[in-house]
Amino acid sequence: MTMGMRSLAVAVCCVALAACGRQSPTVPAHGVITLAGGPWPAEGVLVFEPAPAPASDGAPRLPGTAAFDTEGRFSAKTSAGDEGLFPGRYVIRVECWASEPTMYEPEGKSHVPLKYRNSATSGLEAVVPPGARTVALKFDVPK
Repeated sequence: MTMGMRSLAVAVCCVALAACGRQSPTVPAHGVITLAGGPWPAEGVLVFEPAPAPASDGAPRLPGTAAFDTEGRFSAKTSAGDEGLFPGRYVIRVECWASEPTMYEPEGKSHVPLKYRNSATSGLEAVVPPGARTVALKFDVPK
């Protein structure tokens, strides 16, 4: 076996070993968010922020996002781009802009009431149990 073939064989083995037994620790999370029980006037985003938890729980503490369409349908991803969310509890904020904030209009114009644009005040939460196959979420934002 030549040196190049040996290097290639070692690289293939390393990739195979890294993939063996490695399962995604994320759980697929999808659902629907409505505005006063109905559709949204524009597409928007949900931001999933990890809720405070003991440091010893061992779970990754990455936030997630989920773009939603005007019907409110969404699928969440971690901030690292992985499908789903890591197990844990999340507090959620909602963004849906008629006109986004700019330097000249710092407030912008949101379709979302102020309370729901802040994860600390929205009251929206999601729990992703460890080992779950999938998590279906449903939220409603009153006008």
